[in-house]
Amino acid sequence: MTQAVDAVIELLRERTDERLGSFVEEAVADGWRGEAGAQAVRAEALAVREALPAEFEEIAVEGAPGGVQLLLTSGGVVHVLDVGITEAGITSLALGQAGQVAAASAPPAEGAGRDEALENHLRALEGAHRQELDELVRDFEQHRFSAEMLASTTAEERRAELAELRAAAAAAGAALLDEDDGGLKLTLESRGGTWEVHFALEHQAPFALTALDVRQQDASSRGPELTWESAGAHFEELAAGGFSGVVHLARSGEVVLEKAYGMANRELAYPVTLETIFGIGSTPIDFTVAGIHLLAQRGELSLDDPIGEFFQGVPEDKRAMTVRHLITGASGLPDFHDLPGDWDADLAWIDRDEAVRRILAQPLLFAPGTSRQHSHSAYGLAAAILELRSGEGYEQFLRREIFDPAGMNATGMYGATRGFALRDFAVGYGASSVGLPNIPPNWGKASWLVMGSGGMFSTLGDMLRFHRFMRSGELLQGEYARRYLGERLGVGGSDRGFYIFEALDTQGDVAMMILNGEGRRDEIRALSRALERLVMGE
Repeated sequence: MTQAVDAVIELLRERTDERLGSFVEEAVADGWRGEAGAQAVRAEALAVREALPAEFEEIAVEGAPGGVQLLLTSGGVVHVLDVGITEAGITSLALGQAGQVAAASAPPAEGAGRDEALENHLRALEGAHRQELDELVRDFEQHRFSAEMLASTTAEERRAELAELRAAAAAAGAALLDEDDGGLKLTLESRGGTWEVHFALEHQAPFALTALDVRQQDASSRGPELTWESAGAHFEELAAGGFSGVVHLARSGEVVLEKAYGMANRELAYPVTLETIFGIGSTPIDFTVAGIHLLAQRGELSLDDPIGEFFQGVPEDKRAMTVRHLITGASGLPDFHDLPGDWDADLAWIDRDEAVRRILAQPLLFAPGTSRQHSHSAYGLAAAILELRSGEGYEQFLRREIFDPAGMNATGMYGATRGFALRDFAVGYGASSVGLPNIPPNWGKASWLVMGSGGMFSTLGDMLRFHRFMRSGELLQGEYARRYLGERLGVGGSDRGFYIFEALDTQGDVAMMILNGEGRRDEIRALSRALERLVMGE
């Protein structure tokens, strides 16, 4: 479904005969093309394209019988396009009635559904760092806060909450949405900490915010006290309550626990096995850094090369930025480079050139090398450098240099199956779902919104093989191997339901956990801290 949506958006944006032809030949289902004829389908697609603008401030995708409905906002007008979609491809295009909308920063007008309002507010909350504080305060007070909230809080209180939100959003590397006892809870996670954004909506249109409370999670929440001997019993207890995923524990190189729990696909009753394939969140950052280090070790680039060695037209504020800055959190780049017009912040398709253009156009959070802040966008630039300097595609390079030598045969990119069957993939059970079932092959080709820092799937066995390979000295040596030889702690996930935790010390102690649907996220974060203590001590 994501590939069909991307094909329609590309048809509208790229107004060439070549794009029109490829849309008809590659995206349209054989049944529609065969019944109506290729020329008739081409004429219908051309008519739709000519009736719609080429650029949109916002794109929303809603489910509809037999396909999806695209809501395309341009110049204050929402254009509606109904797209029929089956597994075979696009089966129809039909224009709906256009309507006026309020300003882009406003929540949906009266009569719009709660889900649309919630999505609108989530974008604003997660993207709060993109606005200056004064602008953010004006936006929320004029367009998002309800009269009830404005009356029950002071201007100083609201400004303080929004300042905290802005800081949390700037630091966040992952966002997870949960239903909370008092409303909704958006969890913003980063390597530096976790923030919980508690909020609630009005019960009727326009579904404005009636509460906003930003809290940094108490780092003293320790979780269970695990020992190597008690861990197995603890996971059995979790499994009885619905826990699903795979766990590997090793002490001094000896496996203590390696077991699969729960269901990979609840609807079809497929159990999780040790070979089940999961989305792995931002774990591909480790692959990207390994690739850059390999090129540096071979003398094909220097970690201290300025990025202007690889990209043209680098703005003045980024000319001092180096490859090393990109892979050490010192670039000053914001975390992500999705735009309001992208139908999904991770899955909407953009190519490498568009990603580079967006990233270089972003204002910096700080001058390169003067501070540290996690940035997925920085790893996107690193992935682009890897392609440009190696002359290969990102996946092709990683497969030839790392995955194949390490024996990582079940690791791949979104939108592909690598020959595996439906039952081999775990279904993600999270706040967001894309595709039926919600598995990485159904999420469309991995976009350069996440290339270099996401967009991949793997297994427990493959991830263990990766770490063994990186510590073997076969690929990297000396300073280039140092990142992979010391203690390692990694956490990744997505609101599509997947979560991965890794902890490795230098003495052969390992804890790895990959999950596909755990609603008790506070418990899982506490469990992760307990596993960290088990491997690394206090």
